[in-house]
Amino acid sequence: MPETEGVYPPLLTSGGQGDAKQRICERNRRLMMITTFMYALIMSVENSGIFDAYIYIVGGERNTEVGLVASIFGAASLVLAMPAGWLIDHYSRARLLKIGSVVLTAALVLYLYGVVTDNLVLLYVVFFLYGAQWVIQSSASYSLFADSLPHGQRADAMSTVSILQNVAGGTGPFLGVILVHVLGNEWQLPILHRIIVIVGLVEFPTNWINTLWRDVEHHEHSDTNISIKGGDAGVGETVEVKILTDSEKVARLRAGYGWLVPYVISLNDVITSIGAGMTVRYFPLFFMNDYGFSPMQLQILVGSYSIVIGIATYLCNRTSKILGRVKACFLFAGIGTACLYGLSWLYPLPLLLAVYFIRGGFQNAVYPLDRSLIMDYVVSKQRGRWNAVESITAASWAGSAALGGWLCDGHDYRYAFGITAHIYMIALLMRIPLFFLVKEKIEDRDHDLQTALIEDGGQAAA
Repeated sequence: MPETEGVYPPLLTSGGQGDAKQRICERNRRLMMITTFMYALIMSVENSGIFDAYIYIVGGERNTEVGLVASIFGAASLVLAMPAGWLIDHYSRARLLKIGSVVLTAALVLYLYGVVTDNLVLLYVVFFLYGAQWVIQSSASYSLFADSLPHGQRADAMSTVSILQNVAGGTGPFLGVILVHVLGNEWQLPILHRIIVIVGLVEFPTNWINTLWRDVEHHEHSDTNISIKGGDAGVGETVEVKILTDSEKVARLRAGYGWLVPYVISLNDVITSIGAGMTVRYFPLFFMNDYGFSPMQLQILVGSYSIVIGIATYLCNRTSKILGRVKACFLFAGIGTACLYGLSWLYPLPLLLAVYFIRGGFQNAVYPLDRSLIMDYVVSKQRGRWNAVESITAASWAGSAALGGWLCDGHDYRYAFGITAHIYMIALLMRIPLFFLVKEKIEDRDHDLQTALIEDGGQAAA
């Protein structure tokens, strides 16, 4: 399994200041795990077809209405992505998360009122607020999380977060099964109202967990010469070794054309997300309308889907240990793209479901590795803006949902699947330059050296 925070090597600091920093880093890692799980749990119940079905019914059974709500969220995220990145790089990230907790709580009150009163206009406003706050919260938390991790450990850490997210995403719909069983297994507004309100109430305490984050101070140019006794040097002999700072490691990786890596990955993610928004948002409605799935059946489907993504993410991370991150991502994204082509023309339900699960698992498994690559190629003071750029991918996903709704209403769901598959193929081909740009051997060598030195020092001290 990917490493959890309990087994990350300590950051190379000394004395009480180092111990305090280590405690803050461990605290931030735990908070990332907790908030990731809780938000994924909450959103998975609503996004398992419950909220989309609600908007679909209130909006006069039009897919375009579902896409419009998603597009408003995406537009807010897109507009504020770069300003949010600037804020996160120049102000306290922990303080921004505290302010965000207040904003999210106010938006949640308006959201629940809008649902109970079936006020679509108010829901449009709420989703604009959600989109604006989401880009700040996501970018700030991921930046603090990356700051709290030793260099070379981010691939495992990001994969662990993604797996946890998908475990929660799989758990939520099964809790939704219980709600549907108790409240009613029908697509009726009173039932959908109750489910959405119950889930929303759970979000109140979750929002306030974000007040517990703490900033991590980075010394990009601090002295990195350390002395190690024992080991191969012999008992009593001291060897002075220079350990590269985070910024120095990044500088080595960015040498030549390496600086292009974050740009290539981010552009690839944006293209992929544009295609995904036209399709993924409508999978629940596709099974509801074309195959007559009940609320309970849809909850089980989406819950299983998230579990498959978690398993695929683990497999992709393990594959990256053998092939490297770039080759592993290309392989998994290629299989996912091929499966999406299959969804556009397959009709037998058992075969369709098998391809649906494989596509979702493999296509989504590459995201944590992509994000870890970006974080490895940028220094701490720039991670806010790059996490904000990554947020544009989600904005693109949501923004293209309106176009997807128009395609689904004007043609059918499978037509939209086919268009998305073509876009995915373009994004897949855009990954090819990464084979020549990413210096994975350098990363592994530096990390292995640092780990070995820590272990040797620990053995000598013992």
